[in-house]
Amino acid sequence: MVKKKDRKKPMRKRQEIKKKQIRKREMIRKVKYITVLVILVIIVFSAAILYQYYTNEDNTGDNKPPGNNNGEEIGINVGQIAPNFELTDTDYNKFNLEEMRGSVVILDFMAIWCGPCEGELEHLKDVSSNYDYNLVKIVSIDVDNSESSEKLNNFKYNHSCDWIFAAGGGNVADTYDIANIPTIYVINKQGKITYKNVGLTDYSILQSEIEKLL
Repeated sequence: MVKKKDRKKPMRKRQEIKKKQIRKREMIRKVKYITVLVILVIIVFSAAILYQYYTNEDNTGDNKPPGNNNGEEIGINVGQIAPNFELTDTDYNKFNLEEMRGSVVILDFMAIWCGPCEGELEHLKDVSSNYDYNLVKIVSIDVDNSESSEKLNNFKYNHSCDWIFAAGGGNVADTYDIANIPTIYVINKQGKITYKNVGLTDYSILQSEIEKLL
């Protein structure tokens, strides 16, 4: 009887050791599983953050107006960034509005046949004679596409004007929603509209608006 009992003790010990080993292996397996799961969660979370970051960056870049407008709204009202455009002047030089950043810009929407537009030229002449070209640039845009560049150039020199005149401005007039002429826009050095007037704009008003921006 004693011998039988003695045989069982080692067997129980071996069984307990095996159970401990099995539990240990199961614990190691669980730790490995949890570790892998945590790593996967971290990878997925990191990927989501990176995706959101680059998506937002791309969208921000797409929504920014050209010419580094700092995300400000483009529009035709005071306080908005003036829409860019490209035209060819009567000397056949291409230009665009954005490249004039750093100067105050006066846009004069006009036509040769427009009497009040002809009257506006006298006030613009005062601006041209009193301000350096690098400080204040004047651009007269002919909204009547039927008037040729040559005809507009003759009009310019017949009235002794020394600033930019551009024919074929019908599309630009559409962009700026010009319904009546003359229409004057004053744009600051950063490209933002600070003043708009439909009809004749006196030099004293233009001077006041310019002085605010210099």
